[in-house]
Amino acid sequence: MDYQQLLSVHKGVLYLLLSFTTLKVLLMVTNYNLFQTIRKKTKVFDMILGVLVLASGVWLFIKSPMNSEGWLHIKIFLGLSAIPVAIVGFKKKNISLALGALLLFAYAFYIGISKGFL
Repeated sequence: MDYQQLLSVHKGVLYLLLSFTTLKVLLMVTNYNLFQTIRKKTKVFDMILGVLVLASGVWLFIKSPMNSEGWLHIKIFLGLSAIPVAIVGFKKKNISLALGALLLFAYAFYIGISKGFL
């Protein structure tokens, strides 16, 4: 798989992950019982998305011609730091941590798209 195809796959998986995380945060805020039901039914899907994001991200980083760029290291740090924040937020039913993780994921995605910080 060449670099552009891999980048497209990574972006697509990230769109799915961001949409899924946004849905979970919204359900956590509005209807917690429905959130618990959906969370139980989609646990495997969530794990698969997480593994796909990490695997395609690592593969993309290895094949990337710009792996020494500063914005890329910040993006990786934000993405990896958002994972434990999201896990704790969803397990402990902490809406602010879940929302913070969503914002970290979204900002890391924005950095990847714009290749800059602002």
